[in-house]
Amino acid sequence: MRLWRLSSVRHARDFTGGYGIFNNGRWNTVGRPVTYCATVPSLAALEKRVHITDAADLPPQALVAYDAPDDISVRTIEISALPQDWASRETQTQQLGDEWLDAGAEAILVVPSVVMPIAETVDRNALISHRSADATRITIAHVIPFTLDARLFRP
Repeated sequence: MRLWRLSSVRHARDFTGGYGIFNNGRWNTVGRPVTYCATVPSLAALEKRVHITDAADLPPQALVAYDAPDDISVRTIEISALPQDWASRETQTQQLGDEWLDAGAEAILVVPSVVMPIAETVDRNALISHRSADATRITIAHVIPFTLDARLFRP
């Protein structure tokens, strides 16, 4: 399984789940080591874009490719298993993610993307739990310098 993350160059090789330790995310609350990824690089870029208001504030970026073995432990939450208004109920998705992270069982949680909430597509977000022993089997395959196209920031 190949996963993708768009990161600052400074943090590209950090594979400790530091984001979740210091920040709330859609699928976690502060204090839980987790790395947010996407199943395709274009979604990783789109997910980064929705969190940036000014391209000038964006430090140099790198696209990080992770490789997970085919037999790694994965849990999937399908969009059909969530309430219709799940995208606006972040507390609920955080609770689901926190329960998964706290259990430490599966290394990867595959979830729908709010920016691409279509069940029939392969575009998904994938969270890596650094509390799972299986996560040590995930490796960084490539770190590629990457710049978001300036047209994404047009008014």
